[in-house]
Amino acid sequence: MSSPKQNDVNPANVMLPADLSRAVLIDFDSARPEGHVFGRFDKYGTPGFSVSVDNMKIAERKNDLHGLERIRLWLEDPGALAG
Repeated sequence: MSSPKQNDVNPANVMLPADLSRAVLIDFDSARPEGHVFGRFDKYGTPGFSVSVDNMKIAERKNDLHGLERIRLWLEDPGALAG
C-alpha cells in the first residue's frame, strides 16, 4: 500500500522548525490514498498552489510535486502567483 497524497501542498500547510532543519506538512483534509478518484464532494486544494479542479482527477504524487513547485516560485517572487 502506498502512502496517502496530501493534495494541498501550499505555504500555509508547511511548518518549519526554528533551525529550518526540515519541512513538515500539516492539514490533511485533502489527503486521499494514492489512486483515489476525486468526487464532487472531495476537497481539492488551494487555488494558485494546487492542480486545478479540472485537472485533479486522481490522488497522485504529481499533485504534491506541483504544490512544491508552486511554493518554490512563490518564495522566489511572492507576486508571481497573483491573479
